[in-house]
Amino acid sequence: MSDVSKHWDNEPDKHTLIKSNIASEYFSTWAAIIGRQTDHLNYLDLFAGRGEFKNGELSTALKIVVRASKEDILRKNLRILLNDKELNNIEITKKVLARLDIENDFLHKPKIMNLTVDEFTPNLVNEI
Repeated sequence: MSDVSKHWDNEPDKHTLIKSNIASEYFSTWAAIIGRQTDHLNYLDLFAGRGEFKNGELSTALKIVVRASKEDILRKNLRILLNDKELNNIEITKKVLARLDIENDFLHKPKIMNLTVDEFTPNLVNEI
């Protein structure tokens, strides 16, 4: 089992929770301010992981998506792209998003991809 797989096995470390909470709060605040000035915002996570830890704690990427789903301006203007090179991580992320039942809250339904960064970069313009 790789170190990355072990990362998701139990509950997140304290530093992971702190980072995740800061990132989701910061993004939500920043995007709500910027979102009033444009009709097109992008949130990309090229290493989105599997959406949640085995204890049910959401990943940073999904915490950001959940927070965005609560903001009118972000539901309208935000385009979300979550990517991970591990197919299993993407399948779990899809299941978690379905369980959260927030995908249809967004005007632009979140896209979930399974590419390496090298594969992803040439496709970036087409996907956003």
